[in-house]
Amino acid sequence: MAIITGTDGDDILIGTAGDDRIIASAGDDTITGGDGNDIVDYSDLEQPVIIQPAGFQKGVIGTDTFNDVVETLIGATGQANSIDATTDATNVSIIADLFKEKLEIRVGGSTRIAVNGKNFVNVTGTNQKDTITGDAVDNQLSGRGGNDIIRGSAGNDTLNGGDGTDTADYSKIGVSSTIFIDGTLKKGGGLGTDLLFNFENIIVDASVGNNTIDASIASSSPFIIGDASINANLETQSFVINNLPSGNTARFTFINFDNIKGTNQSDTIVGDRQNNLLFGNGGNDTLSGRSGNDTLAGGLGTDTLTGGLGADKFVFTSVLESVDIIKDFKAVEGDKIQVSQAGFGAISTSDFSYDPLNGSLFFEDSRFAILENKPTGFQTNLDIQLV
Repeated sequence: MAIITGTDGDDILIGTAGDDRIIASAGDDTITGGDGNDIVDYSDLEQPVIIQPAGFQKGVIGTDTFNDVVETLIGATGQANSIDATTDATNVSIIADLFKEKLEIRVGGSTRIAVNGKNFVNVTGTNQKDTITGDAVDNQLSGRGGNDIIRGSAGNDTLNGGDGTDTADYSKIGVSSTIFIDGTLKKGGGLGTDLLFNFENIIVDASVGNNTIDASIASSSPFIIGDASINANLETQSFVINNLPSGNTARFTFINFDNIKGTNQSDTIVGDRQNNLLFGNGGNDTLSGRSGNDTLAGGLGTDTLTGGLGADKFVFTSVLESVDIIKDFKAVEGDKIQVSQAGFGAISTSDFSYDPLNGSLFFEDSRFAILENKPTGFQTNLDIQLV
């Protein structure tokens, strides 16, 4: 392999007919790899390298121009090297995979130019449909225009879908994920926390459990969320934020989630056929578990709870939470009323009573729930669990 080394001036570097390693330096250089599998190596440059359609920016020390396509590009060691595919062209898109160190440029949907890219950290896509995948370091990944797919990985990453209908894809990450209403996504297993902007679709890993939508921080994000409430349906994979400060409604598709935590306003939350954890938080919420062995906790406010099919738990943590309405308590399906012993100050289930005439459940003299279907044979010692 021939080794060709540039100077700090403006060089013309031309490879041989074989495999070359061109070691770049300062200056505005013109590089021709020629035949063979060629490498252009910026690893010792000590300046961040930016791959751009019009040239390769080397920090403040120069811009290189390539006369042909080289097979491997190596960014500067320890620098925030970037792939910036920004272009006004309407027929160019990219597939960039930082983990596999691959960059594929597609022209007109058929012509493909593939190169290896090592030591690159950040990617900015085109105005077309791009696919961008991060790696284990802290990446900044931006799709710009088009309907992009950006795949998250380990690290504390910033993902921006840009214009178009974009998807943040964590379907192969191997750990549970929690998406917060302010766009923060926390990855389990210590893999990091990402910031998501301008995405319409979010996909998490279906092979793991406890993927959670958490809207409970709404009150701590007043300038972003304000007095927003949510309509969330795991069955239809729909997530809607109502009453944003701008007066608008934001709609998303959230795929492969199991659990939902609501806002402090009045939310509508619907589960699916999995074993869901549905927590209303504040407000007068409506929770529906659908099928599966679900756990429903209304939280503060007068909430309406429907377990659906399966052995469901209706959770009460304090006698001060107001009176909730349970639409379909069915002991025959294994439903239970789960009560916090510490939160209620209860000694045993004998502290509770049930009025079959109106379906009311009492702790001592305080009514805390109404079983609207007025189940016959309800027994406090069997159907109430103290935890």
